Amino acid sequence: MSGRTPIFDGWIEHGDLLYIPRGFIHQGYTEASIHSLHLTVSVCRRTAFVDLLERFLPLALGSLAEKNLSMRSSLPIGYLDMGGVLPLSYQLNNKASDKIFNVLDKQLAALKKDALDAYESAIDMMAREYLKTALPPLLTGEERQLSAIGGMGFDILCKKQKKFTMNTQIKFIRRHAQRLIFETEEHCFVVHRMANSRIYEGRPEVTFDLDIEVQLIVCLLLFVLFCFSLALKLIS
Repeated sequence: MSGRTPIFDGWIEHGDLLYIPRGFIHQGYTEASIHSLHLTVSVCRRTAFVDLLERFLPLALGSLAEKNLSMRSSLPIGYLDMGGVLPLSYQLNNKASDKIFNVLDKQLAALKKDALDAYESAIDMMAREYLKTALPPLLTGEERQLSAIGGMGFDILCKKQKKFTMNTQIKFIRRHAQRLIFETEEHCFVVHRMANSRIYEGRPEVTFDLDIEVQLIVCLLLFVLFCFSLALKLIS
């Protein structure tokens, strides 16, 4: 921190709000003789583009390596003498362009297509992480009686789960309280936050499998819910 000038150096009083942009280094002290209680609210935590890239690039690399033999071929013999951070006159440095750089350039171009194909799975991964840590929705008494939390004769907290069929009546209580995840084309499941604890990650993730023929109804309901939410925003 030597040579840097703070942009703010002062006291935060009762009722004050201080916004700290992402990435700003900050440190606070409290006066020993004064009681201090503050609340920190983090906005858009782990939802940056870099977080998305961290999830779908490994998927894209795995897909590319599976179908592209050259991705699994060995590095050229003598690659250790073709370069490094240390500024030396490496013996085989002149061969690095043909044997390494050109190959990498082709693979990176191919990786772009696989990355775009894998990004949707990465979005599902981020949604799943959000639902694992988010607070459960606050339900009214009427909603609770009609919900999976103690209503209609079953309770997901006590593992009294209901078998979903094509005739099961379903209503989503909140738009982002659940998400349909496809593990494969033949297997899907619903991950939700209805059973989450009010303590951070106080309970393990709760999911339930869904028959593949039922998922069409769930997809339709999710689409209707999305359109309804969009219409409300346009009206307001």
